Amino acid sequence: MIQSWFHDIKDYLRPGQKAVFRVIRVDARRRLVDVSLRKVKDEERREKLTKWKRTLRGVKLLELVAKKLNISLDRALQDFGWKLEDYYGDFLSIFENVAKYGPDDLRKLGLSDDVINAITEIARERIEVEPVEISGIIRVISIKPDGVKHVRDVLLKAMELAKKEGAESVKIYTIGPPRYRIDITGKDPKKLEQVLKDVVNLVTTEIKKRGGEASFTRISE
Repeated sequence: MIQSWFHDIKDYLRPGQKAVFRVIRVDARRRLVDVSLRKVKDEERREKLTKWKRTLRGVKLLELVAKKLNISLDRALQDFGWKLEDYYGDFLSIFENVAKYGPDDLRKLGLSDDVINAITEIARERIEVEPVEISGIIRVISIKPDGVKHVRDVLLKAMELAKKEGAESVKIYTIGPPRYRIDITGKDPKKLEQVLKDVVNLVTTEIKKRGGEASFTRISE
């Protein structure tokens, strides 16, 4: 029956080509699986190939972890690999999450320090984390004759603090006095949240010392 569809697989696929098929029928008795190349939608094909590439890369990173621990990949899979895949969804997500958020979740899963350190080291070496941005609007008021100077000085101090605490970039600009927008960019979302909190606290405290007041509203994007 299969030969009635095509005479040579090379009529449809090149040697080494990766393809996605839909399983049409399974004949366990004859040990035959009927598949279709044409019945796979473009979206399904892209999704499956992307998943395959992620799996392949994730396994390669896990191999590097195993090498650091002086154990085989099979041993790594049995000891912690399958457990991590169940938790994160796929192998590559393990390293992406550790690179972005740190190894706290690994500790919660009860992994040994050696395993955690090896995974963290590979994640930081091999995963490029895309910067994220968090923003908010801060309303700063000073009714003193030189109030504009006080507001400017406080906001400059806030920018210096954000840079000191590790933000890759920080922008504070007016969207119509007394309202100012704060944009903070970096690769660690948890750290950015703390930086933003510290910046808002500094602005609020400093402007109050100077006889003014401030309030903050977070922008959700």
